[in-house]
Amino acid sequence: MSFLLGILIFVLALLFSIMLHEAGHFVTAKKFGMKVTQFFVGFGQTLWSRRKGETEYGVKAIPAGGFVKIVGMTDLEDIDPADEPRSFRRQPGWQRIIVLAAGSFMHFALAFVLLFALAIGIGLAGRRIPPRPPSRPASAPETRSSPSRECRCTTGPRWERSSAASPPARRSRSSCSAAASS
Repeated sequence: MSFLLGILIFVLALLFSIMLHEAGHFVTAKKFGMKVTQFFVGFGQTLWSRRKGETEYGVKAIPAGGFVKIVGMTDLEDIDPADEPRSFRRQPGWQRIIVLAAGSFMHFALAFVLLFALAIGIGLAGRRIPPRPPSRPASAPETRSSPSRECRCTTGPRWERSSAASPPARRSRSSCSAAASS
């Protein structure tokens, strides 16, 4: 049963990918004013179709591709003289390139959306990140034992305030050798 469900999901995903590819061609051709007469998913015998405006939408028997029929895709095609200004071959080259590339662009857009959904959906959900131990500020006293701590030495100058009106005076602390000798 799960094998059949897997096949069904694969076929539906394939049809969705094909439909998006053909939609890329369809939408850009319509935006540039080209006449699109058919938008079909699949090949072979027509299972279902419906005409809306000048375009016939449908599903064919073999789910292994699809097509968008744009008037004037080839010079060999005979077209009505009234449709000639809206034919593919009469459009500027940059518009024809965009229409042809739009199908492939839709695959890149689909991949981006799927990767984004995967990152959002899986991400770090259910995974606990261990908390970091609190960091000790540099001015905080060191709690571990060290040679300088044992001889009560510090490595830097010590500042003392002699009075409230005067600035702090710098006085060096004794070194470990001085502390050890006394």
